[in-house]
Amino acid sequence: MMTANQNTRQRLGSLAGKLPAILLSTLLTACGGGGGGGGGDSSIAPPPPTAVATVLQAKADAESVTLTWEDTGADSYNLFYSTAPGCDIENYASCPGGTMVAGAESPYTVTDLTNGQNYWFQVESILDESNAVSNEAGARPDRLVPNHWVEAMATGADGTVYLGGLFTYFGVLSGHGVPFSTTSGYAGAFPLVNGPVTAVAGDNKGGFYIGGEFTTVGGEARNNLAYIRADGTLGEWNPTINGDINALAVLDDTVYIGGDFSYVEGEPRNNLAAIDTDGNLLEWSPAANSNVNAIAIADGTIYVGGDFSNIDGETHDALAAINTDGSLHDWSLDFDRQVHDLAVSGDTIYVTGEFKKINEQTHTGVAAVDTNGNLLDWNPDIGLFYCTTQCTIAVAEDTIFIGWDSPFVSINGETRNYLAAFDSSGNLLDWNPNPNFDVYAITVVGDTVYVGGTFTSIDGQERNSLAAFDTDGNLLDWSPAAHGGPTAGVKALAVSGDTVYAGGDFTSIQGYARNRLAAIDSEGQLLPWSPSADPYVRALAVDGNTVYVGGDFESINGEECHTLAAIDTSDTLLSCDWDINRGPEEKGAVYALTLAENTLYVGGYFSNFNEQTRNNVAAISTTDGSLLTWNPDVSSDVSSIMSSVVRTIAISGDAVILAGKFSSVNGQPRESFAAVHTDGSLLDWTLDADQWIYTSTINNNTIYIGGRFSNLGGISRNYIAAINTDGSLTDSHPDINGPVFVLTENNGTLYASGDFDTVNGEPRSYLAAFDKDRNLLGWSHALSDAATSLTVSGNSLYLAGSFTEVNGELSPNLAILPLAESATD
Repeated sequence: MMTANQNTRQRLGSLAGKLPAILLSTLLTACGGGGGGGGGDSSIAPPPPTAVATVLQAKADAESVTLTWEDTGADSYNLFYSTAPGCDIENYASCPGGTMVAGAESPYTVTDLTNGQNYWFQVESILDESNAVSNEAGARPDRLVPNHWVEAMATGADGTVYLGGLFTYFGVLSGHGVPFSTTSGYAGAFPLVNGPVTAVAGDNKGGFYIGGEFTTVGGEARNNLAYIRADGTLGEWNPTINGDINALAVLDDTVYIGGDFSYVEGEPRNNLAAIDTDGNLLEWSPAANSNVNAIAIADGTIYVGGDFSNIDGETHDALAAINTDGSLHDWSLDFDRQVHDLAVSGDTIYVTGEFKKINEQTHTGVAAVDTNGNLLDWNPDIGLFYCTTQCTIAVAEDTIFIGWDSPFVSINGETRNYLAAFDSSGNLLDWNPNPNFDVYAITVVGDTVYVGGTFTSIDGQERNSLAAFDTDGNLLDWSPAAHGGPTAGVKALAVSGDTVYAGGDFTSIQGYARNRLAAIDSEGQLLPWSPSADPYVRALAVDGNTVYVGGDFESINGEECHTLAAIDTSDTLLSCDWDINRGPEEKGAVYALTLAENTLYVGGYFSNFNEQTRNNVAAISTTDGSLLTWNPDVSSDVSSIMSSVVRTIAISGDAVILAGKFSSVNGQPRESFAAVHTDGSLLDWTLDADQWIYTSTINNNTIYIGGRFSNLGGISRNYIAAINTDGSLTDSHPDINGPVFVLTENNGTLYASGDFDTVNGEPRSYLAAFDKDRNLLGWSHALSDAATSLTVSGNSLYLAGSFTEVNGELSPNLAILPLAESATD
């Protein structure tokens, strides 16, 4: 990279040798040539070529951004970037974080960037003595996070942390609202939104107004409403509101908002309000008596749809038309249920929702009304399961697109999944892109139809929550990706300039496929290890270069493989020779894997292992994978599903601790807890638990268990207990007010996570740490939900589960925290 002074000297030096030639050429041209009279001289050189600005694209990753640009025939290209937009490249050193890379070649990856920081990039094309500057492209690198639950973790000897669960992608942490380029599909610069974005409206200048259920945007306080400038920075527009936003629309300098609220800027506003672009509340105040779900504006009229039955005390059931002075059009229709979305085309208002009848006429979920309030004949024949909770509608010329949340819906006698199109006569079009999950948002700009939802494929192609079609129904290459949990996705879309803003409850974008198995290094960086499991990994154990995987999966790397597998650290499936089941017609499941020397102990829900009886627990040799003779009979006197399950196994000397939900071991009564010798004989410990035990670990010769129990061996123990190596309970124990799901130990410190919020009377949100004497440590980090797995690598505690925030910061499903002080002393 080059300093500002070096760059200036280089530029001046290159021009100094060329200025005389430039001036001479100019003088000769002005005089009609180098000498002689007026006819022109063909020997005069043509003007030098001029540099052409290139088109720059930026794609963010963890701690890096990759830049690509078109080769416009320049001699060389210089790359400039800054942490603020609008940097003057002639003075880049005065810009925040201003940096120049001379002679950059496309593609070029800028590394060692700060996660969570926005960057803006420009490329200068140099050709002879001329230069031209590209567009400015923004990008926001951040750490990679899983899109779904991580159920299990295990740490290898080199510090690698292996992960298993339900996830299918690791994407760049994004928050819940992101602008994407309409050309590349890459995300631009943006402020992170900490809660769901359910409404978006473009400002016709490249920026966006957003609404939803959030409290901060880019770390700044915003109460469910915010403005994002065209350059991706947060605007100052900051109205206060006491409820959620469902709908936004912009007309000139006015932003109309609809939702579930009663006050805006401290003034009464019932579910509808208008705010100018400076953030001032306007007098427009029609009062709807229930939620407003949709707003559309046409010819100066504001059309609103929702769950209301009157506005300003007048009957207006689910749909109304309002003037810009707040007066109502005097028409009203009788909807039997709410309107979710609407779109206006010419003199026609198309509506969709949960309704089945309008004015006592059958209209299942879709209808058309003229701007005078007359119900039109447009009435596609749609099945009963259309729009159970959410649906959307958009119009492109004479084509009406609808999206919804149910599969196998009958429309005009044909089946459509989640997405369909009609002509203006109500005829179902042949277009059938067949997304595999819900479609929640559709917007049309020009000849492009953008759709958003929770789907992962559409028209037979991979598309993660976002896709685009032309108006002839052809799927376009545009393929940004938004990821979240099983019901998370894109809920709102708007286009402004060359940007599509997607809002929803997704938490990450772009990224890398990782199907239920992944690995991260000691810095938290995603590693290439990527075997594929389908559908669920529940337990992991690492032995040298072998990763043992347990769960209720049916394949590994596309090969048939049930319940238990061994995979090496280069992704190769080593073994899947174990047949674990509940009988000929019922597969088993593995919930616990624990290593001890050359033995792997396996716990779960099964009755047969390699055609030999093994009731919920077994042991195999890690040397050759053979089933060992060790065979405790863990059973239940109840025959219901999951009545006997081993959820956790721990090793204490020669004792194998088994816990879960069962009622007998080797024919002897044992309620959910037992200790078995390594030769298979049952120890005489009788610490019966009155409820599930989920987790166990060993800490300084003390056995810790956690679960839902309140009584252990007839002695009161709430959710966590400590047991001596002779099977007796310790006198001291933590007092936790909710179930404990996972425990882990490191250097004398015990970590616990579960559904609790106090420990020993002290506030602890789902996570706590204790010293070797079971004293609560001051180490305190707040989770939004419980972790289901904990492991230690280096000086860090890794947490995984269903949480979305840690210490108030977005951190879906996976987090890394410093160890408690006593563990690193």
